[in-house]
Amino acid sequence: MNKALAITARVGGVGAAVLALAASSTEGDRSAGGRCPAGEQCANETPEGLAFEGAQVSWFIGNGVANTAVGGAQTIDIIDRIDDQPLTWPFEPKVTSAAHSVTATGEASVMLTALAEGGGHLRITRPADGYLYDRLPIQSRPVDRMQARPSLTESWPGFGADSWAAYAGSTVDVAIALYDAGGGWLVDETMRITASTLVRRTAWDSVELRPTAAGTTDILVGVGETNTTVPVSVTDRLTSITGPSPQQRRVNDSAEVCFNAFDGTIRVFGAPYAFQLTGPGLVLPASEQEHRSCIEVRATGLGTIVVTASVGNLSATGQVDVTSTATRAVIPSGWVSKFDLGERALAE
Repeated sequence: MNKALAITARVGGVGAAVLALAASSTEGDRSAGGRCPAGEQCANETPEGLAFEGAQVSWFIGNGVANTAVGGAQTIDIIDRIDDQPLTWPFEPKVTSAAHSVTATGEASVMLTALAEGGGHLRITRPADGYLYDRLPIQSRPVDRMQARPSLTESWPGFGADSWAAYAGSTVDVAIALYDAGGGWLVDETMRITASTLVRRTAWDSVELRPTAAGTTDILVGVGETNTTVPVSVTDRLTSITGPSPQQRRVNDSAEVCFNAFDGTIRVFGAPYAFQLTGPGLVLPASEQEHRSCIEVRATGLGTIVVTASVGNLSATGQVDVTSTATRAVIPSGWVSKFDLGERALAE
């Protein structure tokens, strides 16, 4: 199974198209160039080259293979581009830089470790003769900055802003973003994360917290030999809730209706919404509810579904108009990737 972040975008028929864009991988030099790289002898088993999937961050959709943090490591999955499935041929991984080490960790994956700052190539070779299946440029960089961000579990369908707060007395899923001096993303699947308000680890880069009071809750993060305290702002006040624009669906389609909570202009995550539905629809089971500020519903007949989200004395509504005909969903330009979806993709 591909390691790209599995985000289900339930915006009518656009879900499959969004997922196709979200499944983030990085093409190897042979695959991207369409020929054997200069100076290499290539194996004929992978004529289309390889693609590579690294550790995916929890606060954004896909990042291919991000640079590895010095002192850290990441698992990289190997995909044969001839069928976009995991590589099935026997292979031997190699690196060209003393800044890295690599070991095979599965039938089609390797563990890349960053020993120092530097660059080179990850080479996937045929064991019998060292011929190249494909290679991937790799870089390792020291961590310059760490930042707590709401994970996509909290912020979907948007991406958490730099200025945000967790809601006191409720759980919130928080990701730790690692950056180098130039602002580039870094990855370390061995990153250590602890906090006094920790509930559980939810991914290599994220934890579920339950802060009890307004103020600040601290997360202790360790990468290699570096340990840093990362603060998370906490509020116990909400001043407003906003709902989504009206959506259109066909009978039997599902829709995800999402809300935002604010303390003034600061977006608040982890607000304990109570949802109420009226109209020709039903709420899907808890196992199909993926995002905390959203409620997944299914249209059961023609008419208008109204979803009300409430926290205390604040509330907002979202509307789903159910028709018998397909409609074209609209996604803001560049929302998921640098590409815009065409009308044919959106209607499928």
